[in-house]
Amino acid sequence: SDPAKDPAEVRDLVVIAKGPDMGKTGILIGKYSDGSNNCVVKLDRFMGLREIRVVDNKWVAKRLGEQDPPNTV
Repeated sequence: SDPAKDPAEVRDLVVIAKGPDMGKTGILIGKYSDGSNNCVVKLDRFMGLREIRVVDNKWVAKRLGEQDPPNTV
């Protein structure tokens, strides 16, 4: 969804829409309330690791539609 019209909230499934991590998917786990306009995204598993990134709120878009559960194996 459009990040400006429908911003992602904590626990939403998201996709990074801009920046060096563009196209990566994950879950929004936190938003900074200090006015920095940043949020924390836990990325989906890649090569056995789940990275955590701090990115600008404008770079994070909600994933719409039915989602496959992340691979937990």
